[in-house]
Amino acid sequence: MDEALLNETKAFREEFRSEALKAEKIFVVCHIGPDDDAIGSLLASYFYLTEKLGIEESRVKALCTGKRIERYSVFEGYDKVEFVRDIAKHVEKGFVLFLDGSLWKRFSGEEKQGLGFSACIDHHETEGEEHDLSIIKPGFSSTAELVYHVFFREEENISKKVCEALLLGILGDTGNFSYVSRHNKSVLRVAETLIEKGDIHIQEFEAKYNFVMEESFRLFRKLVANSRIENKGNWPRLMYSYVDDAKEDFDVVKEAAQMFIRYTRKIKGVHWGFVVTPRNSHCSVSLRALPGSVNVRKVAEEFSGGGHDLAAGCGFDDVSCSEAKDLLLKWLEDTGYEGYRHRS
Repeated sequence: MDEALLNETKAFREEFRSEALKAEKIFVVCHIGPDDDAIGSLLASYFYLTEKLGIEESRVKALCTGKRIERYSVFEGYDKVEFVRDIAKHVEKGFVLFLDGSLWKRFSGEEKQGLGFSACIDHHETEGEEHDLSIIKPGFSSTAELVYHVFFREEENISKKVCEALLLGILGDTGNFSYVSRHNKSVLRVAETLIEKGDIHIQEFEAKYNFVMEESFRLFRKLVANSRIENKGNWPRLMYSYVDDAKEDFDVVKEAAQMFIRYTRKIKGVHWGFVVTPRNSHCSVSLRALPGSVNVRKVAEEFSGGGHDLAAGCGFDDVSCSEAKDLLLKWLEDTGYEGYRHRS
């Protein structure tokens, strides 16, 4: 870590500590539909507040909009995370730490409430949504890596549960280090530290939580059946799919979509792709791409979404997933590729 970033993380930690210690109530929140990085960052930050800073658990709440995801129940502290219909009313006038996202709409479907103090740790490139205190570094592999540098880098001893939480986030957002490049290779040193201090064997560690539900596999088969590989305009060859009639729980749909989207970067001759699945009252779109092909973040932003250059998402309201798929394909046919090329 360079000296400038070291000073920035130190300054953030000192101000965060000062504000947290005097706050009556602290809320640690992660985004709707949390992934490994969001949950890992949430748990590690909760432990920092309650154990490193010694703040009473009665003053700290870990919150997330949505339903509990059972596969994370093997992680210590997960039983303390409250899943609510929406965080909006819960965090009003409180000290809130936003993790793995900076925009309010990533965390709540309701109108933003007045907050007492707002802090943010994130690694997504975004515009807007100011916080009282923030450290946002798009170059980092994951929010978990950033949480490590902010809260734990100077700690001689890091508990096993913190090491596991942070490694969960790092493995999730790096695709088990598949997405690591010379630009973010520092995450490998962080992972080495966590594995050493937590005495972790990665295969055994992943086996505890990284499994696929049978219902998800059945839905994945539907996505495969609906999939197509095509050329659109002058865009690189893509793979896509959708499902309209999914009656399964949201977590099942999400897991099936995640299984499918991996293949958009694995089939020879296919450079990118997307999958459209139902999510509550709208359609959720996940996009992925190989380096040097499509900047899917820019594509997602055309539809009020966002994310990373090679992994992004957006949504459509008041249309079926089939119709949303057709809207995306029509847009590709009408839009030139050059402005959306990924520069690796």
